[in-house]
Amino acid sequence: MELRAAVRGSAPFEWARMAARLALLLGWLLPFSLPSFAQSLTISPSSFNFGSQVVATSSNAKSATLTNTGTVQLTFTSIIASGDFSQTNTCNTNILPGKKCTIKITFAPTVLGARTGAITISDNAGNSPQTITLTGNGIAPASLSHTTLTFSNEIVGSTSTAKSVTLTNNQSVSLNISSIAASGDFAQTNTCGATVLAKGHCTISVTFTPTAVGTRTGEITITDDASNSPQTVTLSGTGLA
Repeated sequence: MELRAAVRGSAPFEWARMAARLALLLGWLLPFSLPSFAQSLTISPSSFNFGSQVVATSSNAKSATLTNTGTVQLTFTSIIASGDFSQTNTCNTNILPGKKCTIKITFAPTVLGARTGAITISDNAGNSPQTITLTGNGIAPASLSHTTLTFSNEIVGSTSTAKSVTLTNNQSVSLNISSIAASGDFAQTNTCGATVLAKGHCTISVTFTPTAVGTRTGEITITDDASNSPQTVTLSGTGLA
């Protein structure tokens, strides 16, 4: 009895008994998931395609929603746009759990062709930085369906079948036309009139009547109030005896 009491009262025995009790307690708690206190941010949507936009003009804004899906306050460091894109937002420095804020994004292409960029959000979430992928296409204020036309061989003095070119006004305002002129052995008629409405188009029909044998060249020149005026179509054909 004295030996058993001595062993039970010894320090190693007491530590072993405490460890056994702790193991039983942990074994009961482990099946239950403990709450997560990590910051987490979700973005919807995470990409935008702005389509075609006239160079040096700004698109309508598109909106992305940021949500704090964590259980503690999230702190923003920065929200930055790159490329030909800009942003404004309603996100304060901090956002509480379950709360949302909005980023509004616009596209203003600086050159023609495909443009890419991103919105980069830096914060204290585990998945920082988050990005919104952005794409768009820069187009001219006024564009032509063809910039060159080549006619088949044609006997001198005879007139070819007409070939057509479409002039499109890509702007949100009317396109005012000063003149549409053909040069060389070429002639044109058109449906454009003095004005092409916003987002509208018209047709220019071109014919070739060679005045001499050999290669003949000319142009259609459209003069208007678009920033890329004049627009030109290069023409060529061959006259036969």
